[in-house]
Amino acid sequence: MADNDIGQTLRSILMSEKGGVHLRRLKKDYKELAGEELPYRKLGHRNVEDLIRSMPTVAVLMFDAREDDYVVKPVADDRSAHILSLVNRQRSVKRKSSSRYRGRSSGGFGRPRFSSRYVPPPVRYNYQPPRQAPQPPRQSPQPPRQT
Repeated sequence: MADNDIGQTLRSILMSEKGGVHLRRLKKDYKELAGEELPYRKLGHRNVEDLIRSMPTVAVLMFDAREDDYVVKPVADDRSAHILSLVNRQRSVKRKSSSRYRGRSSGGFGRPRFSSRYVPPPVRYNYQPPRQAPQPPRQSPQPPRQT
């Protein structure tokens, strides 16, 4: 694949995501789209990061400290600037909260889980615990009879 074709393929992958693509995912997506791994060694680079840094008109490499990985963002040219602006104006996908934490603050239907009007339980002044029936005395085991 020619160097120009690699740049076009990378740009098309990068423009499909709003905030850029993590480097791990870029390698995977390139392999799925092109049918081969990124040929950075054939082009004389030690790793994929060096390949992307050598293509400043195609992509910019940034480090994401939260994910501890590089994020690759596209650089638009005259033909692709309008596509990049459309993708950037898309709504972000809201992630659903995990079911583990869902409903912690409310009991459903928007009502608070705990009422602000606390009513203590009624006091039982003459309360006596229930009585247990008397147990018969335990008999010790008798030795077997000898005949």
